Amino acid sequence: MVSCLSLIYVGRLDGPFVFDDVAGIEQNKSLESLATALTAPPNTPPAGRPISNLSLAMTRLIAGPTPGAQHRVNLLLHCLVSLFALAALRRMLRLDRMPGWIRERADGIAFAAALLFAAHPIAVETVLYAVQRTELCLALCYVVMFYAGLRAAEAHASGGSGVGVWYGAAWLACLLGMGSKEVMVTAPVLFLFLDRAFLSGSFREALRQRGRLYLGLAACYLPLLALQLTSPRGESTSGFDPLYFALQGEFVAEYLGRAIWPTSNVLDYGRLFPGRAAPMLLPGLATLVLVLGCLVLTFTHPRAGFAGAWLFGILAPSSSFVTISTEVGADRRMYLPLLAVITVGVLLCVAMARLLTGGWSPKRRRVLLATLLAMAVLGLGLRSRHQTLQFASTLAFWQHAAEQAPENPRAHYNLGEAYQREGRLTQAITHYRRTTQLYPEHSAALSNLGIVLSLSGRLEEAIATLRRAVATEPDSAWLRYNLALAAQRAGRREEALAQLETVLELDPEPSLPQLHAAARALRAQIQATGVIDN
Repeated sequence: MVSCLSLIYVGRLDGPFVFDDVAGIEQNKSLESLATALTAPPNTPPAGRPISNLSLAMTRLIAGPTPGAQHRVNLLLHCLVSLFALAALRRMLRLDRMPGWIRERADGIAFAAALLFAAHPIAVETVLYAVQRTELCLALCYVVMFYAGLRAAEAHASGGSGVGVWYGAAWLACLLGMGSKEVMVTAPVLFLFLDRAFLSGSFREALRQRGRLYLGLAACYLPLLALQLTSPRGESTSGFDPLYFALQGEFVAEYLGRAIWPTSNVLDYGRLFPGRAAPMLLPGLATLVLVLGCLVLTFTHPRAGFAGAWLFGILAPSSSFVTISTEVGADRRMYLPLLAVITVGVLLCVAMARLLTGGWSPKRRRVLLATLLAMAVLGLGLRSRHQTLQFASTLAFWQHAAEQAPENPRAHYNLGEAYQREGRLTQAITHYRRTTQLYPEHSAALSNLGIVLSLSGRLEEAIATLRRAVATEPDSAWLRYNLALAAQRAGRREEALAQLETVLELDPEPSLPQLHAAARALRAQIQATGVIDN
């Protein structure tokens, strides 16, 4: 497994920080000291997730502030998640309530599922998008909690010692998970469903036999509640939103499709805003039917329904009950649920092999299954290796994001910025224009488009565009300064001076000293000469 991951990621771990990495890691001052590492800045990805933020801080302090250091730790965590998933699956598949043919092949099935999970392209984003440390810390705590819970159940059934130790390990993993990402809220409930399906046979018996375990797991909700009461990401999260919920059917269908047949992932689905396209009816209905079917199975046939409970139980917090307005969808939400999809797929392959090769010897059947596994791992590994190229540069990241989500204005805006930084103004103009077509009130895109048009010598277009930007945010001093600069370059001294006076009135303190100084200097230059140095 380690060799497989090494081949996928060798030479690919030194790409830059991208997207939320900038605010979550590069500009995150709390990472500079362990004394502040438990309190990330509000409205950043690690906010309200002290364990994830502490992990980022420790990586920075030990290995340095480079993106490569964070990526290497992410890869290590992904490897640990895969290994603990292997260990937990082995024990789960050996349980007495499992069918005999599964128990006999538990080690091989668990190994195949864990290896496919490790090599799957969905994991690439969690490794190379550094701030997704939150997803990896959550996943590690999740699988460790399940592993410890299963070990505790084994120790309890055999009457041996060690029950208390494994209870303690499960409690600790659950507590750390609550401090890593809020999705951990589903872990105690899902373990109760596993207990009912494969260990005790009923919820009542599960609580009777392992009451101490569930009491400790329930206590872990208290620190999570305390963290959320501070609204650490108040600008990006809110309660239930019908539009957000309606879109999830389409996105979940896409997640499942890419889990079963990996195609190019979507790096950014964009924000939630009223003008977003309506969800596709067919995928949404298909997802709804699948969810309802899994829900029914979970209660009528618990063993068959547990995979669905794992899949949709982990997706539910961020895909249904909590509106994440800054990110209406994310492929990485499928990272941990992917275990259920892959395990079911492996079980189906083994069952089909038993059915179609009934007259074969066991050795010959094992060779067939091993060959199929090697081919699947090779295919997934090559696909993952190809996807790592998307993280080679900021430009590559946003090129792919805009290609895969062409209706996402944020992807086009950031791609425009990337082209602008490289001096490729024609391409920057194209993508800024596309941004404003998709989201006409995107003031930053209008402003940047005006600046680039001005730099390209298209001053009349620049002024018209910057006026639109100011109209969207009339109290923005920066937007008015950019308009003043373009107006001066076009020889419109009176308009430039009027905008500069407004800038200084909007920021009398000044709260933006650099802008204030630039506005005063430009005003003095216009009054003195009427021209500026271009």
